[in-house]
Amino acid sequence: MAQLDLGRLHVLYSFAMKTTATINGKQLTRDDILRACEEHDQLGRNAFLDAHGFQRANRWHLRANGRSYPSKAIVGVAAGLKASEFFGGVRGAVQALATLGFSVRNSETGELVDQKLDSLRRKLGRDGLQVREPSWPTTDVQPTAYFASGSNQPEQIRAMGKAGVDIGVAAHQVSKNAEAELAALAGSDVVVFVDSGAFSEVKFGPEGRTVVQPMTAERWDAVLGLYERLSAPLGAQLFVVAPDAVGDQDESLRRLETYKDRILALAAKGVNILVPVQKGSVSQAEFAELVDTILGTEWIPAMPCAKAATTAAELAEFVRVRRPRHVHLLGLGIRNRKLADYLDAFKVGGTVSLDSCWIAANAVRGKNPRRLTRAADAAKALLSRLPVTVSPVALSIYACLAGGGLTN
Repeated sequence: MAQLDLGRLHVLYSFAMKTTATINGKQLTRDDILRACEEHDQLGRNAFLDAHGFQRANRWHLRANGRSYPSKAIVGVAAGLKASEFFGGVRGAVQALATLGFSVRNSETGELVDQKLDSLRRKLGRDGLQVREPSWPTTDVQPTAYFASGSNQPEQIRAMGKAGVDIGVAAHQVSKNAEAELAALAGSDVVVFVDSGAFSEVKFGPEGRTVVQPMTAERWDAVLGLYERLSAPLGAQLFVVAPDAVGDQDESLRRLETYKDRILALAAKGVNILVPVQKGSVSQAEFAELVDTILGTEWIPAMPCAKAATTAAELAEFVRVRRPRHVHLLGLGIRNRKLADYLDAFKVGGTVSLDSCWIAANAVRGKNPRRLTRAADAAKALLSRLPVTVSPVALSIYACLAGGGLTN
């Protein structure tokens, strides 16, 4: 086998050049980016990152003036954002830079598997397989992050990390090996969303809300234990859903009070705390005030958009009253037909992130198999003919998502 050039950088993203781009609600121009690059050159990389609070490790690099720059840090500084204000992973930064005509490259050259996956992805393309995720829809308000949830297996997590996709998992489905893959994302600028699993505690039917899988003290201890273990390597890369009870404001507040000390300890490590803002006897804005009283620290409102769902009108009212810096929309995907209605709430300010179960939505067989199923079938067939040790799961996910959602 020919020796691979580990110094080679390969381009994953490209965009039609525009004069402005938006990141976390801030407008950017090419000149803004170049000024941040100039500051980086004057200070040196370590001093630049220290001055603005960004991490040293970075897989995704902007290429400008013949040099490489840490993409997320450059975009953040250009937008006047501190690291703690950057509610998203690398994908939003890549999108902004590529929109402005810059080249953004994956420079993780220490692992051959990246180059293997990219080469195999191109082979699938030459075989006629068209599964790459199409561009995200263009909306007036662009989400800062979209967590592709359902990626609970180690190979799925590894492949999504290689593709630069923000990852979502359910705490109760994370094995020890999957946990190790999540921890290995430290410093990569991929951000991780961990759901508590309380979503599956209840179902709603003709008789209303019914508890079907109680979240016991033992289950909450296991969930919080996972959060705590991941907080050490991931810190601010980690977004976790605080203890709650879907559709029950009173029980949600009791659970917050019960686990307050552990939640605050996570927040002290830089972890982003998402508190589901349930509907009930008081308005969602009034419920948020009660959360303020319990936690006494900054937290991110997470609006349920599936079970006990918040409507677009209710979200707009919440944003109008509370003026939150950032909001997460639980269970609302990037291609949801109602997305634009929800995003309208943020035209007055603030930023928004999303999550939905990408794996399940794209792994349907039947009469018209969806993209991940088609990719998995093609990956197995291709790999059976080649002397390479690559997982079909990893290749199929990488084929769908590497550069996906960003290319025109």
